[in-house]
Amino acid sequence: MNKPDFNIDFFLKVSKGVMTPEELNKTLLELVDKGFIEQYIDEDGDFQFELTDSGREIAEHMNKINKNLEDE
Repeated sequence: MNKPDFNIDFFLKVSKGVMTPEELNKTLLELVDKGFIEQYIDEDGDFQFELTDSGREIAEHMNKINKNLEDE
């Protein structure tokens, strides 16, 4: 299986101190419910997340917005 393109460790790092663990859990479940990420268990038995096609489209759009803001 390919390496996931949704880095949960990065997500946890940037949300630390911003969200409680409960809020983080709720946010991840909402992203799954909305079809932006999928949760699966890897070969080591660990939970992983992967962007769906919709999640990739949104991420690309967000990256373009961020690049435009940096260029200003």
